[in-house]
Amino acid sequence: MDKYIMNIFCIVVLFVVSVYGAWKPCGGPATVAKVLCNGEDVNKKTECILTKGKNATLQVTFKTTKGYKSVSSVCHGIIGGVPVPFEGIDEKGCDGMNPKCPIAAGITETFTTNIFVKSIYPSIRLVIKWEEVDASSNEDMWCLLIPAQIK
Repeated sequence: MDKYIMNIFCIVVLFVVSVYGAWKPCGGPATVAKVLCNGEDVNKKTECILTKGKNATLQVTFKTTKGYKSVSSVCHGIIGGVPVPFEGIDEKGCDGMNPKCPIAAGITETFTTNIFVKSIYPSIRLVIKWEEVDASSNEDMWCLLIPAQIK
């Protein structure tokens, strides 16, 4: 996909997510049941608040139809349609899984992680694109777009 079309797509996704204020799936075979940001249901809030100089906690409850030996976490902030890597996340997705990896098919799992929000980050609205990726095939287990604001 050429860069122009990808940028237009990201801008449209950013607009849709920011207008509706709820997380949206963006890939993977897992069914996501709930997304919590700092203990609050993202579907009941307009956005996930990321406070500078503090950890934000993300919790995702999901079920998948296939098993995974190991997964990796990938996180980007989509700013103005451009995905920017979020620094400082624990890329070892299995660290946040309960029950721990391997992930069995048909079992409800909860993924919990902390994101440290650096004080130097600008105060902006953005969309968090969080992916849990199969370590062996590099395909998404799940992908979420989460409206957020850095304060």
